[in-house]
Amino acid sequence: MSQAWVPKYMLNRFATPISITSETAKLNVLNEIIRFATNYFGRSFPKPIFVPYGNKTLRDKADAATNFVHGVFYESKLFPEYTQAVLHSLIGGTGIIKVIESDTGVQYECVLPTEVVAFDEEAVANNLRSLFHVKYVDKGVLQARYPEYAPRIATVTTVDGGYVEQIKMIEGWHLPSAPGAEDGKHIIVLEPDIVLVDEPYEQDDFPFAFLNYIQSPVGFWGQGLGQILIPYQAKINELMRNIEANIRAGGNLKIWLQKDSGVSSDQITNNLRGDVLVGNGPAPQHLIQPLISTDILNHLSFLINSAWAASRFSQATARGEKPTGID
Repeated sequence: MSQAWVPKYMLNRFATPISITSETAKLNVLNEIIRFATNYFGRSFPKPIFVPYGNKTLRDKADAATNFVHGVFYESKLFPEYTQAVLHSLIGGTGIIKVIESDTGVQYECVLPTEVVAFDEEAVANNLRSLFHVKYVDKGVLQARYPEYAPRIATVTTVDGGYVEQIKMIEGWHLPSAPGAEDGKHIIVLEPDIVLVDEPYEQDDFPFAFLNYIQSPVGFWGQGLGQILIPYQAKINELMRNIEANIRAGGNLKIWLQKDSGVSSDQITNNLRGDVLVGNGPAPQHLIQPLISTDILNHLSFLINSAWAASRFSQATARGEKPTGID
């Protein structure tokens, strides 16, 4: 995006993909495990396969049908959407792929789990009858898609007072109560009262594919590695802050200056990172020589190993290490 036309007071409103933080460096075991798990599950891309049986003619038809379906999946770019949905399921528990029918064929979209909402009572009982997709869409895109509503769409208040030309769109589905029933509904509305689509819905399922990493004991939404490993990562971060504080405090240069030496501490201006200690007698000694206690390092290793054990993945496999005893 060129910034030539952007007012100066708005330059700080654009998000950048790189953020600089001054926080303490962390040993991000959670990210390492999730990235490995994403690659692990991403390799096993699920695809329908027609089982060949019978004579050669039937086997050839099964192989041809399998190749056709695989070609449709790759042409519709389902694989990258699936990989992103796997990442969402590993972090938050549930990944969602939306199936979109259009004039050019079937398309797939990885939807943010935070954009899909359901009624609490139905979600807890794991019996969804209604589902809503809440997202922000560019106003111009909606006007081009629904030209008959363009004048009304132009009056809708955009996000953030007009700085971003995005407006909230809610798409909802209600499943029919029985096969052939006419109470199913598909709607698309814009706040506050613009109804773009209001049509019957005859399908017995929602146009979404849900990937739950671990099915929760109660409710519809899944449980992910992010929820499981957060307690371990929090303790690892705490130990890393402790270790860094010990290094900063114990690793500074110590200068022992006796009071009767006639040298003022203000005269020591060598710009060295250190502490000036003033006193009489012999220089004090550290009671513990290592900057970091061995017990702290052992506990850090214990937490890292425990996090990998809780994920059910092998740390050696993730790092390409051979098990002991295998040449």
